[in-house]
Amino acid sequence: MKKTFLRTALAERRRRICTARVATACVLAAMALTAFVPQAAEAGKPGTGGTTTASYAAEAVGILPGNNQSFALGISLNGNVVGMSAGGSNVQRAFYWDARTRTLSDLTSVGASGRAHAIAGGATEYAVGYEKAADGGHAVIWVAPPSAATYLDGPGSTANGVNDGGVAVGGYRGKAAIWSLSGGKYVRTDIPLRTGDDSAFAEDINNDGIVIGYVYLQGTYAMRAFVWIGVDRMVNLPPLPGDPESSASAISNIVPGGTDPVVYISGSSGVLTSGLEKARAMRWTVNTRTGEIVQTQVLTQTGASGVNDAGDVAGTTTTRSTQTASLWRNGTYIPLKAPKGGTSSAAYGMMRTVGSPTYVAGVSMVNNWPMAVRWVIR
Repeated sequence: MKKTFLRTALAERRRRICTARVATACVLAAMALTAFVPQAAEAGKPGTGGTTTASYAAEAVGILPGNNQSFALGISLNGNVVGMSAGGSNVQRAFYWDARTRTLSDLTSVGASGRAHAIAGGATEYAVGYEKAADGGHAVIWVAPPSAATYLDGPGSTANGVNDGGVAVGGYRGKAAIWSLSGGKYVRTDIPLRTGDDSAFAEDINNDGIVIGYVYLQGTYAMRAFVWIGVDRMVNLPPLPGDPESSASAISNIVPGGTDPVVYISGSSGVLTSGLEKARAMRWTVNTRTGEIVQTQVLTQTGASGVNDAGDVAGTTTTRSTQTASLWRNGTYIPLKAPKGGTSSAAYGMMRTVGSPTYVAGVSMVNNWPMAVRWVIR
């Protein structure tokens, strides 16, 4: 059956979680192809600026041979894209798209299925994701893709984010995990669960080693975003007043300035774990010395999937009839529409560093099928 809706960033995140969670949690994390219910930002809050046009290009990345749909989930400062391609059998395959040669490569090992969730690095790039083999699902890293996958851990693991040094984060059997290279092999460090936490997952790590993610609370399995600044330095990123849940999707590098350095964190607040999300996009500014939340920015996007070192936020705005990817920059929204022949669009990630151009990865409906897209904003 053709897919008539685009996956939101939160829905894609829940699919990653399902690869490593117990059955009960996977029911809560079920991957529906469903749109957000739009809700405007709170009156009087920042981030309610208008829209503007900007110079940008939308380019369809394509699909792997034999497939009919694809999703761009991550993008590097070089403009290279990683994601997932699938066909009628719903077997997923990770891909890497080279911006220089315009070639699409299959990253998944023979006989396995998988997805690539994120990519980082400069001269040497690192992509991370998930690969399902005969013994179960494994977190994987590709060093200088399209190289062969290296398993980071055993069954029950998945990798969601990576920094420019090749340090990966994700989840392993219900705990947020960090994988780093030591003595020629990857070693896992678990972020400890706190009292009241059922399980946790890391989503992203910046070049300073600061990790963001979210926990599921015991009993309710409600999501709560966090930022982990180091040992014994986990800071809650609470939902807005009246909202039950929050989720973090991406983090900037440390931004110097003022009296203390800060990081920007993108995410969402609202109802996030039911089949039909009701959410508002968020950008938290956190003091990395004190752990204080300096600012909580409420955006009119209904989902935020990426943030860069300038505090720009990539996200998706949904109405009753369509979805449109957008970039929030200096209080103004830049709509990122589908390439020629496409309709709705959704953003899944963006490059972390500041530069010109700015790259955003996502998806658009082309001929009634989801197609991976890269936006280049100048």
